[in-house]
Amino acid sequence: MRRVLIAASLWLALTAPALGKFYSIQLVTTNSYGRAEAFLKKLPPAIRRKAFVYRTDSGYYTVRYLVSPTVRALREKVTELEELGIKSYSFVETDVKKLRGAGQKPAGEVSAPSVPEKPEESRQGHVGLDFLYSVYLGNGDLKGALKVAQLAVKRHPDSLKWWKRLATVAVWLNRPKVALKAYRELVFRFHRYEYARPLYSVALAVGDFETALKSVKFLVASGEGNVDYTDIVDLFHRVGRPEEGADFLVEHFSNNPDALHLAFNIYWYRGELQKALKVLDLIQQRFGLSPEDRLAKARLLFAMHRLKEALATLKEEWRKVNSVDYLNTLESLSWSLGDFKTAVEVAERLIELDKADETDFTRVIYYYYYREPERAVKYAKLGFDKFGKPDFFANYLFLLASLKQWDKVVESVDSLPDRLRRRLLADPTIGLTYASALVKLGEKERARRLLFSYLNGNPSPDVLAELIYLSIDMKDYPTVESLVRRYKDYCSQVPEAFAAAYLFLQNGKKALKCFSLIKTKNPNLLLTEADALELYGDVRRAWTLRFRVYNYTKKLIKKGVHSPDVVEAYLRSSIFYQPADRFEREFLRLKRYLSKEIARDIYLTYLLYKGRESETAYLWKRKDEELAPWMKLTLALYWEDRYLMNRLVKLYLPILPIRDRVTALEEVGEFGRAFWIAVKGMDENPKDAELMKQFRDLVVDKASHYYLELTDYGVKGVNLLSLSQDLRLHLTGNYYLNVKDTFRYDISRGNVFDTKRGLNRISVGLERLLDYNRSLFAGVTVVRGGSHTLGGGYLGYTAQLWHQSTATLTLFKGELTDESFLSSLGVVRRGAQLEFTFPFYNRLSLFTSLSYNRYYSLDGSYVGNSRKLYTELSFQERSQYPDYKFRLFLNLNSYYETDHTGTYVDRLSGKERENVLPSGFYSLGVGVNWGFDHRDSFIKSWRPYFDGSVSYNSQYGADCSLVVGVGGRLTRKDNFHVELGTFNSFNALNSWGWILSSGYRRWF
Repeated sequence: MRRVLIAASLWLALTAPALGKFYSIQLVTTNSYGRAEAFLKKLPPAIRRKAFVYRTDSGYYTVRYLVSPTVRALREKVTELEELGIKSYSFVETDVKKLRGAGQKPAGEVSAPSVPEKPEESRQGHVGLDFLYSVYLGNGDLKGALKVAQLAVKRHPDSLKWWKRLATVAVWLNRPKVALKAYRELVFRFHRYEYARPLYSVALAVGDFETALKSVKFLVASGEGNVDYTDIVDLFHRVGRPEEGADFLVEHFSNNPDALHLAFNIYWYRGELQKALKVLDLIQQRFGLSPEDRLAKARLLFAMHRLKEALATLKEEWRKVNSVDYLNTLESLSWSLGDFKTAVEVAERLIELDKADETDFTRVIYYYYYREPERAVKYAKLGFDKFGKPDFFANYLFLLASLKQWDKVVESVDSLPDRLRRRLLADPTIGLTYASALVKLGEKERARRLLFSYLNGNPSPDVLAELIYLSIDMKDYPTVESLVRRYKDYCSQVPEAFAAAYLFLQNGKKALKCFSLIKTKNPNLLLTEADALELYGDVRRAWTLRFRVYNYTKKLIKKGVHSPDVVEAYLRSSIFYQPADRFEREFLRLKRYLSKEIARDIYLTYLLYKGRESETAYLWKRKDEELAPWMKLTLALYWEDRYLMNRLVKLYLPILPIRDRVTALEEVGEFGRAFWIAVKGMDENPKDAELMKQFRDLVVDKASHYYLELTDYGVKGVNLLSLSQDLRLHLTGNYYLNVKDTFRYDISRGNVFDTKRGLNRISVGLERLLDYNRSLFAGVTVVRGGSHTLGGGYLGYTAQLWHQSTATLTLFKGELTDESFLSSLGVVRRGAQLEFTFPFYNRLSLFTSLSYNRYYSLDGSYVGNSRKLYTELSFQERSQYPDYKFRLFLNLNSYYETDHTGTYVDRLSGKERENVLPSGFYSLGVGVNWGFDHRDSFIKSWRPYFDGSVSYNSQYGADCSLVVGVGGRLTRKDNFHVELGTFNSFNALNSWGWILSSGYRRWF
C-alpha cells in the first residue's frame, strides 16, 4: 500500500505542472497535523473518503474536500455537504504537488484522492463474502446475511451490489434505520433513482423528513414514479420550509392549476406577496382567472397598496358574477377610491339579488341624494321597510323635504302607528324635518311645540344646532335670540350654528368670535365669515377673504369639480369680481348643480348688488319669486315706498341689515328707534364706518344738542367778534325746540363790550319731523342793536321730491346779514329762500340755493335788495377719514342799494355816506375739503381738517380762501374745534381778512 501511495504522489508531481490550477473545498484550518487528522476522522464516511489533510505555505494544516480544475464544479457538490450538516466551508486553490498519500485525476471530473485496490485482494474478498452471504440466505439466517452485508460495505464501500443486498436484508428484517442508510447510499451516492421511492417510504417510516424530501426531489427530477404534490408540500411544511415547497410546485407542477393555487396560498399566508402575484399571473396566462382568482388577486394587490390595479381586476366582467363576497369587495374598493358610479351600480345589483346590507342602501341613498333625489327616496323607503332603522326613515324625510314635498313628509309621519311614530319622533333629526314640513304647511304652532320638546334637559349640540338653523329659516328672531342667550355655553361645540345665529341677529363681533373657533372651513363657510367681517366693519379683510375663495373655487371649476358646495361658493364670490355678462354665462352654465332655491337667491343677490332693482322687482311681482326680507327692504328703499318699509320694519326689524334698518326707521319717521338701533349696532359692530357715519348724521340732525361758537373776524384793522349759541331740544315724538342766540361786537375801537356798536339776535322756534326728509318749522325772532329793537320770525317746509332729492322753502324776517362790515352790525333782511338738493348717487350730488332779500336798518329804514343764486356740484371721494370732497361752484349776485342817509346804519358808520351793500358780481370756482366731520360732528378721535378754494370773481379777478383746523371730542358726547382761515372780506368788497374761531357742541 505504501508503494502505491508513493507511486501516486510521484505521478501527481510529474503531471501537475502541465495541469494548471486546481481548487478544493476547505473545511477547517488548524496549527497542528494531529488536530487536522482528528477532524478528518470525525467526518461522515461519504465525505471522509474524498477528504485529505493539506499543509499550506504558511505552515497551517487544513482539511480539504475534493480537487477540481474549476470552482463551478465544486459549487455543484456543496449540496452534499449541507445535507450532511456541514455549513462552514470555503473554496481555495490547491497545489497538487503537495498532496501526500493520495492520487488525483487532474483534468477529469470532480473527485477525491483514491487508492486503487489490488485486483487479487478485491476479488478474493468479494468471493468469500458472497459465499457467506449465500450460505446464510440458504439457511434462512437473515441476521447472519445482514452482518455479512454490513461487513461487506465496510470493506467495499464502493460496491453497489453489497449496498443493494444490505438494503434488501434490512427491509426483510424490519431494520428501517439500516435500510435508510443503505438506500441513501444507493440514491445519493450511486444516483440509482429506482431506489428513490423505497428511500422515500423508509424515510417517512423513520421520521427522517429531510431524507424523504430529498428522495422526492430525486423522483420528480428523474421523472420516475408519480408523487402527489400535496405530499411534497406536506414534507416541506414538516421540515419548516413551506416557501421552498411553493417554489418546488411552481417549478415542477406549473401545468397543474390546483398545484399553482396551493403555491399561491402558501405565498399569500407567508407574506410573499410578489411571488403570490407572479403565480396568479401564471395561472392567468395558462388557464385564465376565475371570479375567485380575480377576487384573490384584487385582495393581493390591495395588500400591496396597488389599489387602482385591484379595482381594475375586480371590474373585469363583474356583471357576470353573483358572489356576494366578490360584489361587496368591489363595492367597498370602488367607493374608497372615489369610483362612486361603479360602487352604486354594484350596490344596486346586491339590492336586486336581495343580498344588500345597510351600508349598500346608505351608499346608494348618498349617491343619488343630489343627483336623482327621487331615486334616492325610493331606496330610502326600501331600506326602512327592510331594516326598520330610523336612519333610513330620516333620510327618506330629508329627501322628501329637499324635493319640497312637505305634504308627503307630514303624511309619512302621521300615517305611522302611534307607538312607532312616537319612537321615531324621539329622534330629534326626524322631528326637525317633520317640524320644517309643518312650518311650510302653515302649522307653525305644532312645529313650535315639537321643537321646544327637544329643549328639555340638556340638548345635544347637534340638536341645538339644528334648532338654531331651523329657527333662522323660519325667521323666528325671538327663538334664535333666546337659544343663543340660553345655551351660550354650547358655542364652542357648535360654533358654525352660533356664527350663523349671530350673523342672523346682525351681531358681527360675536359672529367673528364664533368663526375663530372653527378649525376647518369650507369655501361657503369662508364666504359667510366674509359677510360677518363686512357686517363688523372690516371691509378690507372681507374683500380679501372673498377674493381668496373666488380664486380657489375658480381653479376647482376649471378642473371639472362641480360639487354643489364648490359651485355655490364660486357663484357667490363671482358676484363681486366678474363683469355682468361673464357672471350670467357662468350662472346659466352651472346652476344645474344647485338647488332651485340656492340658485334663485344667488341670482337675486347678484341683481341687487349690480343695482338692477327693476329686474329684481319684476321677478318678485310678475314671476312670484320669493324674496328674503332684506331684499324687499332694499327695493322699498330704492322705491322710497314708506308703506312697504313700515310693514317690513314691523315684521322683520331685528333681522334686517343694520344700516338699512336705521335708514328705514328714519324714512318712516321713527327717529328714536333708529337712534337706539344705531347705538346697539355700533356696540355689536364697532368697526362699521358706514354705520358710524349713519349714526353720526342721525345724531347731528336729530339728537338734542347745545352749540357754542366764538369767532373773531379781522379785516383792514377792524375786528368783529361773534358769539353764537344754539340749543336744539327734543320735546316729544317728532317735535323739537330750537333756540338760537347770536351776539356781534365791533372790538376794533373803544370798549370790547360797547353795546352801542353791537348786535344781538334771539330766535325761538318749533320743528316737527314728518318723516325722514320732510319737516315743518316756524319760530319768532327779536333783533336788538343800540336802542333799536325789531321783531320777526320764520316759517319753512322741507319736502322730499324724488330719488332722495329734497327741497326747502323758507320765509323769514329779521335774519342777520354778512354782506359787509356795516351790514353785519346794523342791517337785517327779510325775504324767501328756496334750496334744492339732488343726489345723482351716493357720491355725486347737486345743491342749488335761490333767494330774494330786502335789507332794512335796525330803525326800520329800507336799505336795498338783492337776488342770489348759488349752485354747487360736489363729489365725495370716500366716506371715511380723510373724506375728500371736491366741488365746482357758481355764485350769481345782484344788489340794489337806496339812499340811507340819516339811518341807524349811517350813524353807526360815522361817515356821511358809506356803502352797505356791494355791487353785483358773479364768481366761478373749484374747491376741496377733507375731514370736515371732525369740525362739528359726532366723532371719536382728534383729526385735522382742511378747506380751500380757488375762483374767478367778476369784480377783481382771482380769489382764493383757506381754512385749516383740528377737531375732536373732549368727552364721550361732545365735539370741540379750533380753526384759522383767510377769506375775501364780506363777499365783493375786495378786502382780504382772517378768521379765528373755536366751537363746542354737546349732544344729550
